[in-house]
Amino acid sequence: MSAALGEMSSSPVIIETLTEERIDDVGRKVITKRKIQKKLVVNQVSEIIASRRSWTKFGEARSHPPGPNTKTTLLGEPVFLYLAAGKDFELEESGQSTILKLEQSKSITCRYCEGSHWTRQCPYKDRFVEAAEDSKSSIDSTAKSPAFTAPELAGRKYVAPSLRSKDSSSSSHIASSPCSSSSGPEVYTVRVTNLSENTTENDLRELFLCAGTISRLYLSKDPATNLCKGYAFVSFYKKSDADQAIAMINNHGYDNLILKVEFAKYN
Repeated sequence: MSAALGEMSSSPVIIETLTEERIDDVGRKVITKRKIQKKLVVNQVSEIIASRRSWTKFGEARSHPPGPNTKTTLLGEPVFLYLAAGKDFELEESGQSTILKLEQSKSITCRYCEGSHWTRQCPYKDRFVEAAEDSKSSIDSTAKSPAFTAPELAGRKYVAPSLRSKDSSSSSHIASSPCSSSSGPEVYTVRVTNLSENTTENDLRELFLCAGTISRLYLSKDPATNLCKGYAFVSFYKKSDADQAIAMINNHGYDNLILKVEFAKYN
């Protein structure tokens, strides 16, 4: 074939003249001449396409001529593939929106500060790790220290190793609150009063997180109405964080009220 694939070639034009004679309603003879122009167009295709036309048909299409038949063959519409350049960006954006939805729904909780973010993204992670290491070392030193024997401890309260060398007057300011525990690591608890009845634990946590790492939090609530009774206890791993909380939040206006923050004292 001299023509390239897909090239159209045409043969000479053939013109046929058709003459039609008829009698109209009045009885007159009417002669109608029509000229029909015929042009044969040949389309050059590949050898594979041409060989398929010579295949022997079978079944109900056995007697059909070569080529497609509308009764047995359905010609589909051509489908073109378009590659979108921003598809990867849309997938990445949808993945980020899923993470944001999870964070907004508060189904993600940090293991350190119990905030609505991933644990690996906690801004206070270093403080928690440092506090955990300090508590572990203090527990190990307490277990090895012969400071007290069993008879001496009978009928007495547990005193942390860091407080045994201090006088009783300074230890009276250390926390002993509903959220303290003698079996856990040493904590420093502050008492906050004059809270609004609509205050929640999340509100209190967001308010005191600016001071440092929170160990425990206790919000006093009315069992009947489940509303805040006006006071709460917040524990910190470090005394410096507790001091900073008092300095920052004491006499601080919150929900149209002036908060009072001080170290919790022994009963």
